[in-house]
Amino acid sequence: MTISLEELKQGIASLSDRELLSRWQSQLFTEEAVPVAEAEIQRRSLDLSPEHAADLQAEYQASTTLHRKKAWAGIGKGCLIVVLTIIGSIAATVTALLLR
Repeated sequence: MTISLEELKQGIASLSDRELLSRWQSQLFTEEAVPVAEAEIQRRSLDLSPEHAADLQAEYQASTTLHRKKAWAGIGKGCLIVVLTIIGSIAATVTALLLR
């Protein structure tokens, strides 16, 4: 599937500053996208200095860590409900067998 230059420009323009710089510094743009991304960075007058890059990287990692923690918390609650349901079923079965 090929995308047009206009679609590429729109996609890159829709990235947040942080996403754009993070992808730029991680060299995640294709050969065709590099000049488009570079033009977008210049249009926004974004700072490409190493100090700014380090700040952005730290901010990005903090936000992804928080997202992961929230995701795992949701999974943990779901697992707890499943385990408690199984324990309840086992307790009911044992009770029924003992009352025979």
